[in-house]
Amino acid sequence: LKPSSRFTAAWTSGVGPSRGVRTPCAMARGGQKAKPVNWWGSCSNTSCDDPPTDIFWEVVPQFVTDPEVTKRFIRFLTKCWTQAFISSRGLCKAGLADKATAEAARKTFTQTWISDALYRLYQACDGLNMHLTEGDAKRMFGRMCNHAECVPRLVAQGLDVPPLHWDVVVEIVERTFRELRESDHK
Repeated sequence: LKPSSRFTAAWTSGVGPSRGVRTPCAMARGGQKAKPVNWWGSCSNTSCDDPPTDIFWEVVPQFVTDPEVTKRFIRFLTKCWTQAFISSRGLCKAGLADKATAEAARKTFTQTWISDALYRLYQACDGLNMHLTEGDAKRMFGRMCNHAECVPRLVAQGLDVPPLHWDVVVEIVERTFRELRESDHK
């Protein structure tokens, strides 16, 4: 499978794909183990440990309908993804971690990434009027985490792709929204 040339041009220029472009993903179905795949090969400046902006551009507009907020949120997601990856990759050495350590690293990455991104969106929108409900945030992050490429390969270390309604996503979104509501009432 090769991405369309229209998508490749958008991808390599640093701009997200147009909404009509469907991008391939390595999503697990029916309990099968998905392996991270670098669909773009050497023709792009990406690796499996770069933020999956194509997935962000595919998923976020389905939940955040304001185009300007969507662009800003994808920028936040990308930055927070990178920061979470940097802070969590030290939790397990490449290929040497046992399953429990890999699970802990993946959970830490996911919690850091989601909470940081939601806090940035909250601050950018001056409060809870951030164009994203708690329920939509659970579904959106669940959908993104259901892609093998959304958790860095080094952190995931061959773990199965999380389910669509992964309890880690539900827990961190609920906790973050609870903290944001408390902050909003102060």
